[in-house]
Amino acid sequence: MTSFSNSSGIAAVAVLGIAMAGCDSIKDVRSEPGTAVPVQMAVLDGTIMGLGAKRALYLDSGIALEGHERERYFFGSVEIDTVPFSFGAVPEGTPYNFTVTRQPYGKVCTIANGSGTVGASGPRASVTCVDDPDIQRFTISGTTNSTVANLPGAAVILTTEEGIERIELNGATSFTFQTRAFNAPIINPSNPAASQFLWDVTATYTDGGRTYNCRVANGTGANPTANVTNVVVQACTFPVMGTVQYSAPGGGPAQAMGNGGVTLELRKLGAADPPANSAVTFTDFGGTSATPITLWPEMQSYSGAAYDIVVAQDPEGQKCIVRTFAPSITAPALTGGLTAVSGAMQGSTLWLSAPPTSAASSSHTWNPNGVAVRCRALPAAEKVLTGVYQRIVRNTADPPAITTRQFLALFDDGTFLFASHGNASSHTSTGVEHGFYDYDPVAGTLEFTLFTDSSILGGRSAEPFSLSNTPGFTGTVSSDAGGTALASNVVKAGNTLTLSFVGPIATAAGSPDVTSTWVMTEPKWTSMQMAGAWISADHRRLFVFNFDDTTGIHAGVNGPANLQDGCFVFDDKSASSGYYTRRGGSTGCMTTTAGYASGFSTIDNAGRLGAVYPQGYFGRFPGSQSAADGRPPSPNLFEVQAGTPELLVVQRTVNGTPADAPQQFLRAQIN
Repeated sequence: MTSFSNSSGIAAVAVLGIAMAGCDSIKDVRSEPGTAVPVQMAVLDGTIMGLGAKRALYLDSGIALEGHERERYFFGSVEIDTVPFSFGAVPEGTPYNFTVTRQPYGKVCTIANGSGTVGASGPRASVTCVDDPDIQRFTISGTTNSTVANLPGAAVILTTEEGIERIELNGATSFTFQTRAFNAPIINPSNPAASQFLWDVTATYTDGGRTYNCRVANGTGANPTANVTNVVVQACTFPVMGTVQYSAPGGGPAQAMGNGGVTLELRKLGAADPPANSAVTFTDFGGTSATPITLWPEMQSYSGAAYDIVVAQDPEGQKCIVRTFAPSITAPALTGGLTAVSGAMQGSTLWLSAPPTSAASSSHTWNPNGVAVRCRALPAAEKVLTGVYQRIVRNTADPPAITTRQFLALFDDGTFLFASHGNASSHTSTGVEHGFYDYDPVAGTLEFTLFTDSSILGGRSAEPFSLSNTPGFTGTVSSDAGGTALASNVVKAGNTLTLSFVGPIATAAGSPDVTSTWVMTEPKWTSMQMAGAWISADHRRLFVFNFDDTTGIHAGVNGPANLQDGCFVFDDKSASSGYYTRRGGSTGCMTTTAGYASGFSTIDNAGRLGAVYPQGYFGRFPGSQSAADGRPPSPNLFEVQAGTPELLVVQRTVNGTPADAPQQFLRAQIN
């Protein structure tokens, strides 16, 4: 019995174990959620050596996968000889076989290690491109003089789409580049320029850790058909040429220069300090646009070099002003003397950030000869006008909207500054004018003689100083002598100045004359508040803040002719100190809902289409520039200080930290 009972128990336990094992077995094999193992990917890439930057190399990877781009094209780089190429991520284990499907013109490219398996170890594919022996190429060579050749670190640099080659002169007066140019076919009919093989030779030298530019004649070209042998590095210092002349009012006599002469000085405008001992004095008038005189005999060109030409001292009894061209220029070869023939007038900036060329140039970055100094006798006491006046023009809409705002500053030395801002439909009249005025209270006339006249759209603005507007008025600006605009029926009463201009309604011959009457008034102001009109002590800048609509306009010829106009928000605009912030157009500033015509907008321009501010320029009204990245602008500090006249001190900040130097303006006062 005992044996049976034990065996029966063992059997029972065995059966139970089988049952439990069966449950586990069922659990082990039942279906549960799962994720497929992802396909492992690897980048299919390689390198290309010796490929130019403009003519593409076409490669076929040999991989025909859905969604995979089998053929791609690649460009090289001017700065580096070997560049990477990539076909992106491809499943590991995929076989590839690179082939060249189209050679770049002028090159023959071969592939090493072009076949393999994606993700496998081993060398990457590499493409090597060399000059096509069947394409004729031409050398580029030239000469210089011993003065240039022996400058410290003197070098000539050839830049093409295939790279940069540098030759240290080390006293040598001739040079030949190893890089050779060729005559490229027109492979892109819609853009032939893109098909050209372009080359450019520049020259530099280094002194005191700074790299200076030299002028190169015949230094650029395209598609040569023979060896180029006439490149000439002419000079690495340059004379700045210009004219110093007397500007007589209409019908007035010429005068000799007053005692003491006129002293010109270069001051820092951009990132670079001016050269030492840059002040020059002239005791006689001289020079014409055809035969300019030397103002500075030796100047150097380098990155960031842009200066403000200022009159540090006027002749006795006379006032002098300066303007420069953004020129179209010509230059006699090898002489270094340049002659301005035309161009937009750009305030008083001397751009030395790029070297001059020996051919005509429309670049605004170099004007070594387009400097004009004009002097005039100080006005007699009875002919002096002072103060700032504004004219607000509205259309016939209901309610009427502002279409143009104009501001005229008159100074006791006989100079004026004019700023005009129109909506988008009249931006040709948006700009800055600067010159002399001649007021005749007996005849009731006010003559304006312009020497700086700029427009946001290029060339010249704006009524009453151009015939191109409707209505236009007598007087245009020539490239050198300046032009005049005459206002008649001039009435000055209290804080109002009334001017009448007469001229043809169009520039066509025989167009009828029309009369336009301007009523200009002094902006409203309150003592010890920012509201009202302000001028700089050197009479080259004006700023008007209108309390009613919170607009503030600044115009200057302090370096580049520039104009900024926008709306300003104050913590307390009636306070004598605090901070302000410029508002953008998206906030409703200068929109139809704010009382302006459609298209009216905040503005920040340097006075000419395509013009730029010099690197480091801070001559705008502080905080008035556009926010480049869309972030809210930083606050700007201001303080009105008591005095006769009152003084406005403003300073830009970066996130509340003062930046640049404080700027000062005097309260404009009407006589």
